[in-house]
Parts: sequence; structure tokens; C-alpha cells
Amino acid sequence: MGRGVRGGEGSAVKGRTSETGETGELLVLAELYRRGVLAGQAARGARGIDLLTSTGPTLQVKAKRGRGRWVLGQEGRRPTADLVVLVSVGKQYGDDQFFVVQVGVLYDWAEQRHRDYWATRGDAVTGERTLVQIRDDDPPVREFLEEYRDAWKLVTEPAAHA
Repeated sequence: MGRGVRGGEGSAVKGRTSETGETGELLVLAELYRRGVLAGQAARGARGIDLLTSTGPTLQVKAKRGRGRWVLGQEGRRPTADLVVLVSVGKQYGDDQFFVVQVGVLYDWAEQRHRDYWATRGDAVTGERTLVQIRDDDPPVREFLEEYRDAWKLVTEPAAHA
């Protein structure tokens, strides 16, 4: 299998992950454009920010395919963006799902959930204990995210939600 969009010579999994991330960003750009918001990709060195918008909020995009998971990063390390857009990349056009959440709201909830989970387990794989991740096939995650499904007004009307 070949290389991912930004991936180097590496495993097919790394290439696939990179392609999923790029796909997520492009899908978010298309959704914003449909809603009259101009946006562009931030410089690759912009830590914790993927997209800049004409309405003001900066975005971090987290994408996954199928039954995968959204990896939010290491516990205690939050993106500098204003909002996170979680993208579930569908198999075909129209199957994509978007959840637009304020960084603080998402990370406060996800990190507490992460700490509660690991407090009950002693079998952590190296590095996994500090890696915050969520799966939308988990009922409490689905319940939390439902409020933020297609919450594009956080981007299109940011002053109304400040």
C-alpha cells in the first residue's frame, strides 16, 4: 500500500490515518463553504489549529472512519483552537457526520471520562493510559455528542454563542 497524504514511508495504518485526517479537514471546509463561511487550512506549524474561519473561530478537526475512534491527544494537552469538529467520515456522499463542540466543553468531559475509566483498570498498554480517545458507538458518548451534531452556528454565528 502507498503512502498517506502527509505520511512518510510507514505502515499502511499511518497512511490511512493521515488520509482520514485530510479528508476530515476537506469535508469541514466544504460544509463551511455551503454555509457561507470562508475558511482555509492553517499553516502546518500552527499547533492545535487546523482551520481558520472568516467568522473568527479557529477549528481543530478530528476525523475517524467507520467504527474507529477520535483520538483527542494526551491527557492535559488541549488544542489552542476555539472549537473542535469531530468528523465521522462516511462510506459515501451524505453519510458524513459532524459534531461541533467548544474545546473546553469537549476536553473537560472527555478527560473526566478518561480518568474515571482508568481508575478502574490496571491493565494499561504503554502510553494508552494518557491517550484520551472516544468512540461514538459507546452510548454515553453518543448521548453527549447529540447536542453538538451539526452545531455549525458555533462557527456561523460565533457572537451569539460566546
